Amino acid sequence: HPNLVTIYEFGQDQGVLFIAMEYVKGHDLEDLLREQSLSRSESLEILAQICDGLAYAHHAGIVHRDIKPSNVRVIRDGRRLHAKVMDFGVAKVSNSDMTATGMVMGTVSYMAPEYIRTGKPDPRSDLFAVGVMLYECLSGRKPFAGDTTPTILYKIVNEPPLDVKPPVVGVLPERWQSIFSRVLCKDPGGRYPSCAAFLRDLLDAAVDLDKND
Repeated sequence: HPNLVTIYEFGQDQGVLFIAMEYVKGHDLEDLLREQSLSRSESLEILAQICDGLAYAHHAGIVHRDIKPSNVRVIRDGRRLHAKVMDFGVAKVSNSDMTATGMVMGTVSYMAPEYIRTGKPDPRSDLFAVGVMLYECLSGRKPFAGDTTPTILYKIVNEPPLDVKPPVVGVLPERWQSIFSRVLCKDPGGRYPSCAAFLRDLLDAAVDLDKND
């Protein structure tokens, strides 16, 4: 898929596990967010491409488990942006024993509540992480803030996300609050059923956002 890094081979060499993958030029999304070098429309385009790639992976029975800005590579070709989801090193194949049951891996700020509680992710756990990135792209901060890992984990599991207050003139439409409340729902059953469903709402709401810029 054009929005997923290509993995050529994986295996073990002299006791060392390895993954050989495509080399991708460009910049990590994390760096672009820190530099505030993306417009909101560009951020939404990148997130739409991430959703496309994840939808393909999920359809193939693969849960990434570590979706975060540093695992998204962005290539700029003139005015066009091309995003690729990277680092499938902690991905889990459905119905396999390739990873230890109950082992929680990934970066805490983007972990879904059910993943923290049980160590058992599904595609909706990846979608929660995409929701955190959407919040971060539009507001400039994370929805569950804290100075320590236990604090962040507690807030993800027990507290609602911070109110959306982006550092821009104007206020996000109520529709955006509805999207955040669904994609960041504590109960995975209350989230969007798929990346495709989330993407449809995201693109529809983006039209409203453009009107309010």
